[in-house]
Amino acid sequence: MNILLIRENLLKDKNTDKLRELNINITTIKANEFSAFQKSKEYHSFDFIVGATELKDLDMAKWPKLKIIQTISSGYDFLDYDSLHSNNVIVLNAKGVYSIPISEWVIGIIIAHYKKLPYFFENAKTKKWKPNYSIQELSNKKVLLFGTGSIGQEIVRRLTPFGCIIHGVNSNGRKVSGFSKCFSLKNSKEEVGNYDILIFGLPSNKETIDYVNKDMLKRLNDNAVVINVGRGTLINEKDLVEYMKLEISNLSFYLDVVNEEPLAKNNPLWDTPNIFISPHNSFASDQHMERLENLILENIEAFINSEKFVNKIK
Repeated sequence: MNILLIRENLLKDKNTDKLRELNINITTIKANEFSAFQKSKEYHSFDFIVGATELKDLDMAKWPKLKIIQTISSGYDFLDYDSLHSNNVIVLNAKGVYSIPISEWVIGIIIAHYKKLPYFFENAKTKKWKPNYSIQELSNKKVLLFGTGSIGQEIVRRLTPFGCIIHGVNSNGRKVSGFSKCFSLKNSKEEVGNYDILIFGLPSNKETIDYVNKDMLKRLNDNAVVINVGRGTLINEKDLVEYMKLEISNLSFYLDVVNEEPLAKNNPLWDTPNIFISPHNSFASDQHMERLENLILENIEAFINSEKFVNKIK
């Protein structure tokens, strides 16, 4: 069995050594080396690849023995899934690995916004004692959470104790535990104006691309807080910048993902009022790498023993 790890430090040395003792060959390359590595031979003999967005350039003709792709991300929209499926390649994703840190990030953003923590931090830098009594409670805030899967459920688990009213959005409006009500994505635009907080954790697909556009922005509550930790393609950034520069509402957008990453310094998102950018950082924690490693090892073992995979994409 041959495994290609695209990125260093996905597996600890002790686990790599154990796999090699089982006559499993492991090759590790950096993400920016994948293109040259793929071209370096007429074909490769790997059974199992662990990687991410660089696999968008995967040429199946080069990988005739490939059976498994394990992504290190929850999303897999960068893969040519139809081509992989037709070649009987199984795709596994990293659902659940990053749900806890992302949910904690979202809660942190919400608290910082309503308790005006940036205001106090800035004043402290200049030793300015200036109270602000316009801070708000989270109690009874109405929250609409787009995505009721692993990330959404972790967010609900952490928001519920604050006394928020939490509704969800998924593909068909099916009821999900923890959400008092759920809407389908198709019908959700009729509802968005009723909410104080909108949280997006959606994948990128034809239904979600440009979901937040000029029409949808006009429907939002004037004081709504919008947080995107899903995919940057969800938002039509041109429409967002134009709308926010009108300054006809008090909307606030917190974007941890954007269409093109890293975001160019001359991108107008940086300078548009009430848009706050973070560099796709919400997934990070001191524990996510251990979860990812455990997932990779579990699926390698499942492959060896012809057992059920974790997070198999159907």
